[in-house]
Amino acid sequence: MADLILYHNPRCSKSREALKLLQHNGQDFSTFLYLNEDFEMFDQKLGYALLKKASTPSKENNFEPSSKAIVGRGLCLQNGWGVKKNLKESVKFYEKASDPKLPEGDNPLGMYYLGLAHYNGTGVPINFKLAFKFFSMAADQELY
Repeated sequence: MADLILYHNPRCSKSREALKLLQHNGQDFSTFLYLNEDFEMFDQKLGYALLKKASTPSKENNFEPSSKAIVGRGLCLQNGWGVKKNLKESVKFYEKASDPKLPEGDNPLGMYYLGLAHYNGTGVPINFKLAFKFFSMAADQELY
């Protein structure tokens, strides 16, 4: 998905002009026809796009990803909020947020949701030992 999203209304002359300008300049963008969406799904898609931006590192502006946004992306993927539901992918985001090498890493929420995934078999096989490990790590950081 492109970093630039055009929230497009084909019936609006300004929106059509913006679309032509982006196409003419060869800009990489995606188009979101917001009139075709209900507002709840629109909010979820917009929320996911913002979380994606906040959780993606950028070498251009020396931006480090937020572990809270990484957990948020995992929750969106787990529940199908603004993005297609993908349980295996959600677990990867919880693992990433729990990584102590990441700035703001060692995220207790990431560890908690990783524990839940292993406890319930959500995106991974049920593994009570790993669930206990991640729940304990989250509790050590006073997440209850």
